[in-house]
Amino acid sequence: MTALGLSLGTRLPWMAEAACAGRWYFTEGTIAEQKAVCRGCPVRNACAEFGLEEPTTDKTDTTVWGGLSPEERRELRRQRRRLQVIR
Repeated sequence: MTALGLSLGTRLPWMAEAACAGRWYFTEGTIAEQKAVCRGCPVRNACAEFGLEEPTTDKTDTTVWGGLSPEERRELRRQRRRLQVIR
């Protein structure tokens, strides 16, 4: 199960529209090459949100979600947690 309660391998409806569809989970290439695929993706926001809600637990994860690298997603999660504390 994932953090969202989904079974591993579950495909959400928006995933069929992703620029990387057919290369699921898109891991080939460098981070820059993966981000280039994301640039014009019509579901980039949904994908980024999914990547943010699904924490990277494997230190070897090099997968870009919605144009965000694992490091960028970790930083955005930290920022969101800080904002929640302030509210």
